[in-house]
Amino acid sequence: RASKNKKYPKVDLGDRCKKLSIKMHLNNIWKSVHSIENDIEYGVFEKLRIIEYELSCINKAKLPW
Repeated sequence: RASKNKKYPKVDLGDRCKKLSIKMHLNNIWKSVHSIENDIEYGVFEKLRIIEYELSCINKAKLPW
């Protein structure tokens, strides 16, 4: 037996996405959240890489030879 497609009402949230189903709005929000998470994660790892490099330079400068 085929399942029925669930119909979601279309609404305009005023977010420049025009009139979309509530499900589509939620999917768009979820994609934005993941994009922000990825940007934050990349930024943190990039900062850690720079700190690690700077620490290695400091340690090399302390070597007596």
